Amino acid sequence: PLENGFLARAVFNERPKYIKSSRASVYELPVNDSTVVVTEDILSAIKVNSLGYSTLAILGTAVSPAIASRIARYKNIIVWTDSDKAGDAAYVKLRKKLALYPVKVRRIVTDDDPKLIHKKTIRKLMETI
Repeated sequence: PLENGFLARAVFNERPKYIKSSRASVYELPVNDSTVVVTEDILSAIKVNSLGYSTLAILGTAVSPAIASRIARYKNIIVWTDSDKAGDAAYVKLRKKLALYPVKVRRIVTDDDPKLIHKKTIRKLMETI
């Protein structure tokens, strides 16, 4: 569920990959105003948030100036995009857009999405970044 709608993902490589019924461009779970973990998908955001961190899922890899502005409300930004070509490109684009703001941007890179990683491992990664 999203604000005023839903987001659904194809299961068997159908196109389009995602269907969204709302105009929501991000999925945000705030905890505090200083640090946020940016993920590509909602389930990863929920998993990281369950450990007490603010999260914001960008619902893919595209980041508009409006989304960058929303992310920049936090002073410490940890980007946890996939370690594939699209995830790397999303990180570079987001970092460039956030260069306009007085924020600190760091990245976590893992082989798996946060939603597939054990909570102990997520906590350890968050503590070392």
